[in-house]
Amino acid sequence: MVIPGENSGITGFRMYAETPWKTSAEVTPADTITFYVDDVLITEAEKIEIEPNIPNLVDVVGQHYAMGAAIDQSALDAEDPHSQLLTKHFNSITAGNFMKMDAMQPKEGQFVWSEADRLVNFAAANDMEVRGHTLLWHSQVPDWFFTDPNDASKPATREQLLARMKTHIQTIVTRYKGKVHTWDVVNEVISDGGGLRNGASNSKWKDIIGDVDGDGDDSDYIELAFRYAREADPDAVLVINDYGMEGNGNKLNDMVKLVEKLLAKGTPIDAVGFQMHVSMYGPDVKLIREAFEKVIALGVNVQVTELDVSIYSSNSELEMPVTDELMLQQAYRYRELFDLFDELGKRGVMDSVTVWGLADDGTWLDNHPVKGRKDAPLLFDRKLKAKPAYWALVDATTLPIYRNEWTALKASPSFPNHKGQEDILWGAVKGLEINHLADGTSAVTGEARMMWDAKR
Repeated sequence: MVIPGENSGITGFRMYAETPWKTSAEVTPADTITFYVDDVLITEAEKIEIEPNIPNLVDVVGQHYAMGAAIDQSALDAEDPHSQLLTKHFNSITAGNFMKMDAMQPKEGQFVWSEADRLVNFAAANDMEVRGHTLLWHSQVPDWFFTDPNDASKPATREQLLARMKTHIQTIVTRYKGKVHTWDVVNEVISDGGGLRNGASNSKWKDIIGDVDGDGDDSDYIELAFRYAREADPDAVLVINDYGMEGNGNKLNDMVKLVEKLLAKGTPIDAVGFQMHVSMYGPDVKLIREAFEKVIALGVNVQVTELDVSIYSSNSELEMPVTDELMLQQAYRYRELFDLFDELGKRGVMDSVTVWGLADDGTWLDNHPVKGRKDAPLLFDRKLKAKPAYWALVDATTLPIYRNEWTALKASPSFPNHKGQEDILWGAVKGLEINHLADGTSAVTGEARMMWDAKR
């Protein structure tokens, strides 16, 4: 055991061990075994600090759009290094959770302003924009919203739900009129299975409100949400926000049809928000560009509202080490995405880019979608240090050339074999995509496979 130093101010250490919690009735003798602990070394934890002398991210990439980050309340404490990271590198902030419906009005008529007020005041003091997230969603809605006020076993009527929706939206937007720059008015209204979300896809809005004006269309709650928000703040930027559209053509087309229809009815939609929870491996930037352009063609802007770049390609991969090679690959992925954002920003059709979290120590992708798996999707690491992805945006010339590396299997294929067919061994080798250029023509890609034979 390490003995505290004479001048450390620490007079002793205590430690304990415990088994998983059980009720008293469930505890067995095996749960109360004696622990033997030996060879304990206690060291001082490394102090978490930002790098004060690196370039401010926003000064480089924020020339044509707001550069934002989603935060939790700790980032509003000026003494917290996360707050220092936020004010150095970003000029827009979004509440990750504490401005959602259940946080703002947990009980009918009882609005909770403390945390949202802190965010708005912090933004004003630091000359930052605020993105309000979100006024209407199918998730994180308090149960009372959809029930009869006199009998919780019955659903609310259309009239009751519309009144509650209007009160919720206009009370919040009015309070922050001129202080919140942008609102995600409605969030995730397109079903993964097609069309608008309904009860089968965990949303009650459409099923209860339905077709209010009798025109045969049941997206009226979305139209009314935007109208209520516009009445409360004529100058706020109003956004319809959703996930997956950059890689799902059907979902994108559903959104385009919805926005086109709503705009034709005079609905005050200013932008479509692409959440952009993507990975290092896809979707291809060409598909993302095409998705943006389809929305821009409607006459509205696009925003990137929840960007992160996962190091995993699927929901089944086990946790893997965060290597230098992996972080370099991620850096090039960030660079190609921001090349597109910069282009659209210069055209005046993209006015906001937000990363979903300040650093890897606060990413929502830890334990999701795979329990126990950590991710590393953001620009700063778990100790708030700039990753290669940050340098890819600030000064890409500092990055080494990305090298694809793989293990060559030992075998002797023939090309072609005696039947004129591809050798079966060669065909079994997984190809490695090559898409990072040191020099050459843009958008040129290839695939490489390799075997080796010491006798050849």
